[in-house]
Amino acid sequence: MVDKPLGFTSTDIVRIIKKKFNVKKVGHGGTLDPMATGILPIAIGEATKTVSYLMDSKKTYTFTVKWGEETDTDDSTGNIINQKILYPDLVDVKKIIPRFIGEIDQLPPIYSAKKINGKRAYKIARDGEIPNLSTNKVKIENIKILEKISEKEMSFEVTCGKGTYVRSLARDFGRCLGTYGHITKLKRTAYGPFFNKIIISIDRLNEINHVIDNLYLLIQPIETVLDDILAVKINNQEANKLKTGLSIPLSPEYNGNNNRDAYAIFEKKLIAICKINENVLKPIRVLNIEDKKTGE
Repeated sequence: MVDKPLGFTSTDIVRIIKKKFNVKKVGHGGTLDPMATGILPIAIGEATKTVSYLMDSKKTYTFTVKWGEETDTDDSTGNIINQKILYPDLVDVKKIIPRFIGEIDQLPPIYSAKKINGKRAYKIARDGEIPNLSTNKVKIENIKILEKISEKEMSFEVTCGKGTYVRSLARDFGRCLGTYGHITKLKRTAYGPFFNKIIISIDRLNEINHVIDNLYLLIQPIETVLDDILAVKINNQEANKLKTGLSIPLSPEYNGNNNRDAYAIFEKKLIAICKINENVLKPIRVLNIEDKKTGE
């Protein structure tokens, strides 16, 4: 987990790690905009096969909203497109928060990575056109008001599900309050099983020498990402079958777990990510891991 600093793209962080440690397979789990900071999950080697499972995890962000202005990007990097001298107080904001809790319809920002007929929305917007975006169902678990910073600014914390745009929340808060709003600060503070206390800063990465083993000392085990799915213990013979792509019968102790994901382990070693169907364990992604800690 890397603490992405302001101004860096998620791809920048991947590029830095690849170059510094001469690693070929590096990926990230969940893009952060350049103006956003905080937790950026980085997967190295075989761990890249687990990124899709992390993407479904809930996330927590802190963010600051500036009232009275709406921008074309829904954050402070964009051009102001609407203004209104109306700054809501705490009482008014508290009243509208419940409308955004639970499963809601959310319109993504114009400048987003959403695809429309195969083309990213932000590319359409940069070409001077307005992308024809549709609303998405997203799940908001909780929203807290953290502080009224000034007459024009308030800070919040949100815990939300996959696909949520916090920039859209700020925009929609403003509209719901009869004014406008956009984000001036955004930080991801938790991502699935990961939180702020276990992340690595860019400065810390730069202090590590170029030996990849030193980086692995700071990496969480791959199983951490799979914390929410069933762990199935198997024997050596079963492990060999899964490695070749063959399905195996599920041990009776795991009966009743049909139609769900699982991961198979042999002697504390992750063998494969699987799907259980009709008491059969079918390998979906086989992992070639020689060392449990490093994932290489």
